[in-house]
Amino acid sequence: MSSEKQPSIPDLLNIIGIDMVVWIDDDFSAGDQERQKLRVRDLLNQLKASAIPPSHESLSGLTADLPEAIREVTIQRILDAQSSNLVSIIESLIQQLPQQTQAGLSSTDELTPIQIAALKAVLPQVRALSHNAWLAQKAQLLQQCTERTLFLIDRQFTKEGLGEEGDSILTEVQAQRRYHCIMLTRINPNEGAELLRKQIVAKSEGKLKASYFAVMSKSKIGAGEEDAKREFCRACRVVFTHQHCHRVVEKIGQIMKSAVDSTIDDLVDESVYDLDRAIYENSLDEGSSELDVLTRILLLQSRVSSQKNYSRADLIPDLVRLRALRAMSELPSSSQTETSPPAKLLQWKREEAFDPGDIINQLYSPLSCGDVFQMGDTNKRYVLLVQPCDVMVRGSTGQRNANEGIFVNLQTKRPKSAEAKRIYEMKNMEPDGASWFFDFLKSACVSLNALELAAYNDGGLLQLSRNQQVQDVWFPGWKKRFQNAINKLPLNTQQIPKSFGSLSLNDDLSNRDGKWENNGTVWAFKFKRIGRIRPPYAEAILGSFAAYHTRAAFDHDFARGLWPKDTETQGDEDSGKSSVSGIAPVAEVIPEAAVDSRAGGSPSSLAGGSAA
Repeated sequence: MSSEKQPSIPDLLNIIGIDMVVWIDDDFSAGDQERQKLRVRDLLNQLKASAIPPSHESLSGLTADLPEAIREVTIQRILDAQSSNLVSIIESLIQQLPQQTQAGLSSTDELTPIQIAALKAVLPQVRALSHNAWLAQKAQLLQQCTERTLFLIDRQFTKEGLGEEGDSILTEVQAQRRYHCIMLTRINPNEGAELLRKQIVAKSEGKLKASYFAVMSKSKIGAGEEDAKREFCRACRVVFTHQHCHRVVEKIGQIMKSAVDSTIDDLVDESVYDLDRAIYENSLDEGSSELDVLTRILLLQSRVSSQKNYSRADLIPDLVRLRALRAMSELPSSSQTETSPPAKLLQWKREEAFDPGDIINQLYSPLSCGDVFQMGDTNKRYVLLVQPCDVMVRGSTGQRNANEGIFVNLQTKRPKSAEAKRIYEMKNMEPDGASWFFDFLKSACVSLNALELAAYNDGGLLQLSRNQQVQDVWFPGWKKRFQNAINKLPLNTQQIPKSFGSLSLNDDLSNRDGKWENNGTVWAFKFKRIGRIRPPYAEAILGSFAAYHTRAAFDHDFARGLWPKDTETQGDEDSGKSSVSGIAPVAEVIPEAAVDSRAGGSPSSLAGGSAA
């Protein structure tokens, strides 16, 4: 946040668009002692039914063995004697109810008259109401409220002898989803307030959503305007951020749904000959799924329609207000995120980058750059890198350009003392948030003829059975490749299929050779396709791999150390930071071990490292 003087509460509410505040709180009640006494009796009966003795010091005489008649007389005597302390007794009894225990609920957290006066002085057109006054005036008052009205709703109406009536008021107010609402509570701030908000939503049985309101702890409101403004900023950030996100998502969702419906109608109206060419013939020629093409069209029109309607859907004004609010108000980092990350958001991010095996394998998805394979039941995993166009099987011929690809080791720990360009990192890919690291020195050239066996099995296994049948969903080219593979299985199980007998010629790749299983009916490798890294992440790994293995390699500097300045810059030269050999400086000095072994060549030479 800026060090400049922060705006006042009226400035803050003006940014959000608030011109009226309705504050419903038992602090605006004169107190109803008769209702408070009834509340005490009700709570005492609940504790008695649960065999819980009251802990308030004034109720110490209510022991479990007390006869009922004497118990009633004792309660009445205590109530008469403690008439000025009934609120404290009610709060103490509420704390003892197991289903309503709330950390941080204490009488010291109630707002003082000074705090209430400070807030009322800076809130615009504030209407202060008790629960009884709200019931009497709500019909008329709601007619005056607009989208620019902020409701401050106390949750516990103890001083009026009531319970958590704030929940029902909130539900009633938000039935029309027009207003900004903040629930005032005495629970601990930060994560305690967020937890309470979720509990209120769950209790509403679908009538409330988290975006409908914020929870503000009274304990955070200081006596002065600055303290009150700070907490109001936080609460307004919460409620407006949630409401904005919810409102925008709903509007964009409606736009996208309309776009999908419109696109479906447009496709149906297209010439069947054009559809046959665009959706089916072109897909077959390129080796792409017709379903993927249709999905692309629907997603394309959804995106275009959404962007065209940003202004028409009044999304921009709300976004401008939210940005202004964010610029003046910080939302503290949540410690709950550190201990319990937002699972759904992280799941979506992972799904954007990775398709699990149970999706691509059940679709018999063709081999692709970014496919991830696992060795047996071990934790050894590898990503397949290959030029995407060259791995495609186009048309009905069953031919493709590439016969080999690269296996690069995938691990969850960064290799020690590895230079940065040698490693590619994908963050937060494991369930525990760990990254995936791809070590370009641990690579091996692999046979695509062997790896493609995974595309013939809905479980992703690298195996081929003599009894295996062609699947109707396969492309014509893949049907032909499958039949050719079946024909190449030798009848003699002492022999191996030459086209896919071994996964690699690299000795460092474990279990690279296939073997006969199930009495010689299945040729299998100890590998399984477990998923696919999606574009553009897969292509980014491929590009980084190619850049690393095609980096320039220089002859060693035979004159190093002969110039006087060399002794001063020896450390920098050794670390690759500079060169004073008389040759123009380069951005990075390549280690001597890389001079002859990584300067180019065939795919096999690029994958000359260890894959173990």
